[in-house]
This record gives sequence, structure tokens and C-alpha cells, in this order.
Amino acid sequence: MTTMQEQEHDFWDKLPEYVKMDVEEAKIQSERGEGKTTDEVMNKYKRWLAK
Repeated sequence: MTTMQEQEHDFWDKLPEYVKMDVEEAKIQSERGEGKTTDEVMNKYKRWLAK
């Protein structure tokens, strides 16, 4: 049986390099407070979600 940490590691290893780079950049932006909350995003796109 594999642990959750092992499964996450396997998943990360299978991602293309450009996806890994984008995830790392998003983490850095989030740490700088540049991200948006789920509520902010959901409110912005409500009209598309209501269809």
C-alpha cells in the first residue's frame, strides 16, 4: 500500500515540466499575496456558471 505522500510524489513526477514551472510560479505569487480567493473568482464568473 502506498502513502498519500508517495502518491502525490508520483503525480508530480508525471507532470510535464512546463506545468511544474507554472505551479511553482503560482505558489510564489500566492506567497506574495498576488492570488485571488475562490470567492473572488466565483463572483467574477457567476454568469457563466449559472447557465
